[in-house]
Amino acid sequence: MTRALGSGRTAVLAVPVAAPFMFLIPLTGDGWRVALIALGHIAISIGITVFNIMQVTYRQQVCPPELLSRMAAMFRWAVWGAAPLGATAGGALAASVGVRDTLWILAGALMVVAPLLLCSPLRRMRDFDENPSVGTLKRC
Repeated sequence: MTRALGSGRTAVLAVPVAAPFMFLIPLTGDGWRVALIALGHIAISIGITVFNIMQVTYRQQVCPPELLSRMAAMFRWAVWGAAPLGATAGGALAASVGVRDTLWILAGALMVVAPLLLCSPLRRMRDFDENPSVGTLKRC
């Protein structure tokens, strides 16, 4: 994908392209519709995996080597630290409005948040190493 689109564009497009597939998950039902959960999860997983690979690559390219371990630890703390909060909120929402309705809310929220990546400065660059302003980001 990075050869065809470039690393910057791949990072920006990965989640917004996959986000609509989240709507397949609450459509899951009996019979053939059980396949919708698998299709939705596969598409979302691919989009998130591609995004994660691209954003880690970008951070590693712009961060000075002596700060890489601190930067990686900070991102792990922030992202993994927020996961239990999201799980708790999702569980509380599912308990109050139901699992299927919670999945619809999650799909809608992802459709609102995913396009924000399209506003990223990365959208203007094909590859990470082409941005002349990368030097300004070296302060991690």
